[in-house]
Amino acid sequence: MKKIKVEEIDWISRLPDSILNYIFSFLPFKEAVQTCVLSKRWEELWLSHPVLEFDRSLFDGGLRDPLRSNNYNMETNKEYRWRAKELFSALVRNLRKRRKGKETLFPLKKLALEMDFFNDFQLKSLLDRCISYAVGCNVKELKLIFNCSSTYLWYNPRQVIFSANSIEVLELKGWKLELPRRSKVMLSSLRKLILIGVYAGDYMMKNLVDGCPLIETLSFSACSGFKSVDVSGLSKLNEVKLTDNHQLEKLVIEESNVHILSIGGPARPHDISSGFCRDLISLSLSDIPNGWISSAICENLTSLSLSNVSKINKWLYYQISKLPFLEYLSIDKCSISSLEISSQSLKTLMILGCSALVGLRINTPNLHIFEYRGGIVFFSIDVLALSKFSLHLCCPRVESRWYLHEYGFFEPTQWYIKYVEFLAKLNDFSDVLQLQFEMGEDAIVPPVMRKVLSSPILTDVKHLNLRLDTFPMCWSITKLADSLLWLAPHTRNVSIRYGVLDESTFKHCIEEVKLDITDEYYQGETNSKSYILKGVDIMMQIDALCGDAVF
Repeated sequence: MKKIKVEEIDWISRLPDSILNYIFSFLPFKEAVQTCVLSKRWEELWLSHPVLEFDRSLFDGGLRDPLRSNNYNMETNKEYRWRAKELFSALVRNLRKRRKGKETLFPLKKLALEMDFFNDFQLKSLLDRCISYAVGCNVKELKLIFNCSSTYLWYNPRQVIFSANSIEVLELKGWKLELPRRSKVMLSSLRKLILIGVYAGDYMMKNLVDGCPLIETLSFSACSGFKSVDVSGLSKLNEVKLTDNHQLEKLVIEESNVHILSIGGPARPHDISSGFCRDLISLSLSDIPNGWISSAICENLTSLSLSNVSKINKWLYYQISKLPFLEYLSIDKCSISSLEISSQSLKTLMILGCSALVGLRINTPNLHIFEYRGGIVFFSIDVLALSKFSLHLCCPRVESRWYLHEYGFFEPTQWYIKYVEFLAKLNDFSDVLQLQFEMGEDAIVPPVMRKVLSSPILTDVKHLNLRLDTFPMCWSITKLADSLLWLAPHTRNVSIRYGVLDESTFKHCIEEVKLDITDEYYQGETNSKSYILKGVDIMMQIDALCGDAVF
């Protein structure tokens, strides 16, 4: 029998460029790269893709045990290096084809690389070429994240990156920045600079700051090598963030328009200029001595965040009253025993993890959002109405008659009495209440306690949301729902966020129940399902969803 030869036709290549580009624009970068094997036309289109992003999964996918953070051996190390070299070789070809002579045929908007960096000459050479070609393609955003196991592996780049006039956003991690004595940094278009775990000497840092006249955002985290940062005279500078920079001793921000300042971490500057205070509207301080905070406070502040700051009880009360525009206040893990806050302008208040706190007085008539995480304390609040009220209560729980916790000793009955009294004070302030506990058992008021405690407690709450953090012990949704509805019998909506629910029945009639059920696998992947249940047969719907099964 005579064989008939069928001519293969590449229909994709015959599509108009406008249609191919339209399809291509919807593809994530990883899928866009995979399409290159379909036809030559797709490979040509990849050249026009404005964003090139390579995350760690492209390098070490399938090489790591998900249950172990660092488990490279000789074979996986070899495979990783081979993948990196192959990928960078392809990237070099891509970037090289984007230019013809001095003309850029296909501009590059963003290049992002995240990988573990090895001391390999060939790999470094390919990386140098990638960066040089990217700069030649007038890249606007450059994000190069290198995870180094040791400081001697820090990547030392070519000088071309310091004279890239097209770069507007530059984010670097795991780099060693050095500059010859007679060289200068000229990043005339740079607006945002983020350095993480970068080494740079004082000479390099001074040139880096001076060479960015249009800089708007500076963020240095866990960096070393420089002892001072002077950003004076940068008229466009709006935000400065300095976190845990080793060896940094002095910060100067004179004659600038900085509006947002964040300073913190165990390694922080001890000498800080205060000439910038008049323009600050947002201030975030962590691990800062109390004596310096007063000089940093500006009457124009609208946002203030304090973390790990001690002895601020009286200071905070008097300072807050002097901030007529303050709208946001966050106090996190501060060593304070009592706290009194009075403000006419405050709209959002967050008090989180202040373990020594025993008393709280709040006089903020215009407060809209209040979030509290900690133990049960003496509580007095004067507000008109809250749109959101979140409570993450730490329930002391041990296998004994007395409960021991960082917030003190409690007998079980005493804790529930304090818990109910605490909630009773919140009834008038918001019709939406969000409760958060570590365990499902923590949210259940035992039936024996309900007989001696007054109810209803939260008569005005219309929407009750409960979030549980960790894997449960032995508890049932029946008891949980009964307890919640005993606290808020008139609620119209109950939302329970959790990953495991057991057999359930509802003994109260409510209009709506929301169940969020999440499976979490050992690889870290999750599968979430949400159910909105309505009608008189809510009990049957819950039983049908849950039954005796564990989700």
